[in-house]
Amino acid sequence: MKNHINLHVASRKKSMAHILHTAAAVFARRGFEGATTGEIAEKAGVAKATIHYYFETKEGLYTSVLDQVLSDWAAAMSEIDVASGPMQALSRYIRWKIDYSRREPDLTRVWAMEVISGAPHVQTFLHEKVRRLVEQKGHVVKSWIADDKMDPIDPAHLFFMLWALTQTYAECEAQITVVLNKDALDEDDFQTANAVISRVLLKGLGITSAA
Repeated sequence: MKNHINLHVASRKKSMAHILHTAAAVFARRGFEGATTGEIAEKAGVAKATIHYYFETKEGLYTSVLDQVLSDWAAAMSEIDVASGPMQALSRYIRWKIDYSRREPDLTRVWAMEVISGAPHVQTFLHEKVRRLVEQKGHVVKSWIADDKMDPIDPAHLFFMLWALTQTYAECEAQITVVLNKDALDEDDFQTANAVISRVLLKGLGITSAA
């Protein structure tokens, strides 16, 4: 009986993850207003009723997609700690964010579209989660500054810059591929992006060692 329940839970999670991934692709292309649960269901290969069973409404599905992005980003940001030091912590964070833009471009684009439109569906997220997380990690940055491990800088604006530099490879992929004369970005492009961003930021912040 217990194994049956575990299998049911695992199957449910797998189905929900598949629907969320498909929904992200549709929302990224059509926006919240243009997307329909019918199209998402068709592309996911499930009944429309299945989507409404798991998420109730299109808005419920949309906010679940946004919550997935925030949960992923918050998990990476949570690893920024005083003990790691600025070089290790920021290098790791930049690398993770660049890789996320490579792995999950649609999720990144959905978040960008939401924020550009005034963030009507994520005000609670921004006030209760994002603001608190930036404040917490801002204290880490201030600690490094106080210990002369990096040059003085406004922590919040540092994070704004980190987000912009790393997320642009998903949000503005169409522009970047045209400029690079490519059909799509490849692994080498993301590795180059990571190297350039890390070098410019770490040197610009006066971070010269892993201490």
